[in-house]
This record gives sequence, structure tokens and C-alpha cells, in this order.
Amino acid sequence: MTDEQPDSEAAALTRAATELTARIGQLTGESTNQFVELAQASRTNRRLIIALAISFALDIALTITMVIGVASIKHNSERIGAVTRRLDIAQTTGRTAVLCPLYKLFLDSQSPRARAAYPQGPAAYDRAFKVIRDGYNTLDCR
Repeated sequence: MTDEQPDSEAAALTRAATELTARIGQLTGESTNQFVELAQASRTNRRLIIALAISFALDIALTITMVIGVASIKHNSERIGAVTRRLDIAQTTGRTAVLCPLYKLFLDSQSPRARAAYPQGPAAYDRAFKVIRDGYNTLDCR
């Protein structure tokens, strides 16, 4: 019996070793699958991080562009306002220095004698002076 016992122990150890080897093979396969999945997840994460970094850089670039654009629009608005003020001053000066005195001169030339001598008649004379008076009032001459 003593001879059989070491054989059975050896057989049991062999079976245990075979089972351990099979289990190690399974674990190796599972580990390989896990490593492949981890590598794929890592690659996906790297791609997402790169995409996020690019998106962040684009966001910063667009924000800077927008700030520059808004500053440019504000500057242009100020320049347009300055041109508008100068144009208003020029028109006011032109009106008060040139047109109003001219209209006033025309209005002061109105007389009954000129009305009677007007070639197209008194009605045409009255219409002409109405136009002159309306222009004088429209220019807000004083």
C-alpha cells in the first residue's frame, strides 16, 4: 500500500498541477482581454482628451476673436459718431452762415412793386415767395 500511496499522491499532485495550469491559462486569457480592453479605453480617453484640448483652444481663439471684433465695432461706432457730429456741425454752419442769410435776403426783397412787375404774374410771384418762406422755416432760420 505504501507503493500505491505515493503514486496516488503523485497522480493527485499531477491533476492539481494540470488544473492550476489550466486555471493559469484561463487567467492569462482573461488578463489579455482585460489588457486589450484597457488599451482600447486608454486610446479612446487619449482621443477624447485631445479633442477636448482642441475644443478648448478653439473656444479661447473664438473668444479672443469676438473680443477683438467687439472692440473694433465699438471703435468704429465712436468714429461714426464723431463723423456724424462733424457733419451736423458743418450742416448747421452751412445753414446758419450761408442758406439762412440767402433766404432772408430773398424774403426781404419781397415788395408790392416787384409783385406787380413779375413777368409770370402776381400768383406765380406769391407761389415763389411761399416756396422761399417754406424753405426758410424748414431750415429753422431765425
